[in-house]
Amino acid sequence: VELPPVLSLPDDDRINIGILGAIGPVKGARQLEGLVEQTRSQKLPIRWIVIGYTDTINEPFQSEDSVICVHGGYSPEQVQGLLEHYQVKLVVFPSTGPETYCYTLTEAWSAGIPALVPPIGALKERVRETDAGWMMSDWQNVDAILEDVLEILSEGKREGYLAKSELAMNVIPSSIHDM
Repeated sequence: VELPPVLSLPDDDRINIGILGAIGPVKGARQLEGLVEQTRSQKLPIRWIVIGYTDTINEPFQSEDSVICVHGGYSPEQVQGLLEHYQVKLVVFPSTGPETYCYTLTEAWSAGIPALVPPIGALKERVRETDAGWMMSDWQNVDAILEDVLEILSEGKREGYLAKSELAMNVIPSSIHDM
């Protein structure tokens, strides 16, 4: 599958965290802004990669400090290649309300990338059912979400991370009927 034009990321020690889809207020646009702000202020080794767009950034964008990069639109068959290009290690769903099925969770899992989700709606149900990710300890607090991300990706948790990646890779997508 041919990829659309992609952003070039700096070669640094940041861990790339993915956010997938069209991110408006309910999908966590304000949460994402808070995560980026706290990442900067705490000088955390994280880069937020939006594969898709937000309600305020709808074309390719990279902040001067590269803490946030917005890829722009994509087609479902491009997701795996984009996640690989951007070297995304974890997909975070900063949703502020319950979601229904969530296709982007399926897309992340199809690429073998586990997810950090809020403990609400279909996201919670699907992660609980598959164990291919983690529940946020406090989904309404950006500092707690950042702590969860850093904990998940810490060296001491590498084995658990790899196990969840394997589970993600083996999730069989639901049929249209099941969705």
